Amino acid sequence: MNGRSASKGIFVLILLVIILFFQILSRLQVNYFNQRLDLIEKTIFSTPPQGISSMQTEDVEHSGDWLIWAMPVEPKTLNLISVNVDIYSRWMMFENVFEPLMAYDYDEIKLNPVLAEGYEMSDDGLEITFTLRDDIHFSDGEPITADDVLFTYNTIINPLIDAADLAQLFIEVDKLEKIDERRVKFTFKRPYFKALEIASFTNIGIFPKHIYEFKDPQEFNRRISKPVGSGPYVFEQWDSGEKVSFSRNENYWGEKPSIEKVIYKFIINDKARI
Repeated sequence: MNGRSASKGIFVLILLVIILFFQILSRLQVNYFNQRLDLIEKTIFSTPPQGISSMQTEDVEHSGDWLIWAMPVEPKTLNLISVNVDIYSRWMMFENVFEPLMAYDYDEIKLNPVLAEGYEMSDDGLEITFTLRDDIHFSDGEPITADDVLFTYNTIINPLIDAADLAQLFIEVDKLEKIDERRVKFTFKRPYFKALEIASFTNIGIFPKHIYEFKDPQEFNRRISKPVGSGPYVFEQWDSGEKVSFSRNENYWGEKPSIEKVIYKFIINDKARI
């Protein structure tokens, strides 16, 4: 009996040691997983995603794939002329749907032409004249003209439009004039070091007058979805609480991106999003 009791005791002890070993191993694996997850999380959120419009054919081996971004919040609007615009709206919309006259090249730290063919600045820095490209058009095929530039500017500075934060950017602008169908001239009140950036509509883009023109400003303020621009992607649908999807603009005036479809999914939990 004593021998059996001793054997049972040894068996129980070995079993406990095995259980303890697996518990320690499991704990180590969980800790390692959490460390890797934290590292990935820091890497992702330390650098905002680049615009999808920069993903051209030479950057992607195969054309026609889908790209899915995970977003931590759902934006309030897809209208970039709105006080409700946040950084996530701009990630989705700017240069992908709406394009500016000139945009920053962050490698060379300078503004490069996009919708504008070029510009001329007066010696005193008070006047900037832009010449639009002659081959640009919106996704519906309508050409982009000086009237669209004027419409975008006048909409932004309209006190009845809910975009006071953007209007503040143009406070140093004295006037914007249409010279002809392809040329507009900004006149500033005084020399301003950010004049070219402001006049280029960076981070906003040019809006099509024939799509967004309004009689009642509240009509424009209420428009939060179905954006139309000139960029390499066109809006497909907004599934509230779930995702916003865009497809490649097959009518794009410039070089088409390789990615055929882009989806922004809204996943609030950080770890679930990863």
